Amino acid sequence: MISDDFYYSRYQNLNYTKKNSKTNIQAVRFKQWNEFESRPRDAVLKITTYHKNCENEVKILKEASAIEENVVKYYYSYRKLDEFFIFMEYCHRGSLNDFIEVLKKQHIHLDQDKLISMCLKMLKILENLHNHNIYHRDIKPDNILVTDKEILKFGDLGESKITTDDRNTIKGTVIYMSPYLKNIYSNKKCYFVSKHDINPAREDIWSLGKTFVELALASSHLDFSKMNISQIQTYVSNQLASTSKYNYWFIYALLEMLNSYNKILFSPINLYTK
Repeated sequence: MISDDFYYSRYQNLNYTKKNSKTNIQAVRFKQWNEFESRPRDAVLKITTYHKNCENEVKILKEASAIEENVVKYYYSYRKLDEFFIFMEYCHRGSLNDFIEVLKKQHIHLDQDKLISMCLKMLKILENLHNHNIYHRDIKPDNILVTDKEILKFGDLGESKITTDDRNTIKGTVIYMSPYLKNIYSNKKCYFVSKHDINPAREDIWSLGKTFVELALASSHLDFSKMNISQIQTYVSNQLASTSKYNYWFIYALLEMLNSYNKILFSPINLYTK
């Protein structure tokens, strides 16, 4: 049997590539694969400049995917000079943002029952990870992957943390931060803001709520930067109601996920059972 080092170093690119200043993400197919091979035929390869957080990402990805099947699977990783290579599960439908863009182009809004099912599943996954002190800290449509069967999986755990005491570290994408966290990030002085009072579980729920608002509205990267929490909730409520597809309880549940000032971490799952 050939070694993992050899197997994972021989691949060809498929028709999926995303690049930014920090990472190069591509879909690959392994040249040594055959029908008797237990290792994956296809994978997503993330190439980034090596830094100390790379090993942390691998550690969390291993642990999170072992705990929860709806986190993308970790396959293999290695360092080559100044670059770090991570091979992960390939979800053939791309990211949830890709899915939203398709809905937007086709002027389609998903049915409420389907949205509820998807949201409930992601909340339960998040609850399971939080129960193991794993916090994603960068939830957004780009970091949720979609399988062929339209099953959603959390991906890109590069900003994630296994912790019980790292609440004063700000991570994530600004437009998916709650107003509470964004105020800290931008150094605005507000009486309710404390660098020692960041709840990563609550922030994950807020980011997931915004993600599902975008999915429901078939509109990506909504900008709430100039709105306070009251204005955000009014805007979201009006926009969701205008589609005539979603009832009061569904809208209320999403608004509660966006209630970032609630000091008691509630379980939004219960809202969908009413």
